[in-house]
Amino acid sequence: MSTGLNFTSPVSRPPITLTDGHRHTDPYFSYSRPLDPKTRLIGFVTVGADFLSRSGMPSNFGTNQLHSNSENFSVGVSRPWKKFSGSLTFNGASTALLSKSTRQVFSLNPQVFIPLFPTGSNSPASRWR
Repeated sequence: MSTGLNFTSPVSRPPITLTDGHRHTDPYFSYSRPLDPKTRLIGFVTVGADFLSRSGMPSNFGTNQLHSNSENFSVGVSRPWKKFSGSLTFNGASTALLSKSTRQVFSLNPQVFIPLFPTGSNSPASRWR
């Protein structure tokens, strides 16, 4: 279980293509637990919010980016294998509770993680200690 706060803001005058022109304050709460020890499946869920404020730069929102304060969530499963790990995450965000507008965005994200420096007694990383 964890909780946190992310803050992002454009600094100086970055190219408009690198920013949406807003500051983002994102509190969140995450929880994970083993779902099935036999198959090594781990479930996780995160709930949070995204509070926007103007930064003095022009707005540059992407096509599927919400333009106002929003609540968000992620739910998924992950599983480690011997040489890699994988996960499947369903993400959603909505402006319904925190803004005057009602817009939603959703995504399904499969991921494969392959460590560049595997751990273990015979790995290069263990020899660097």
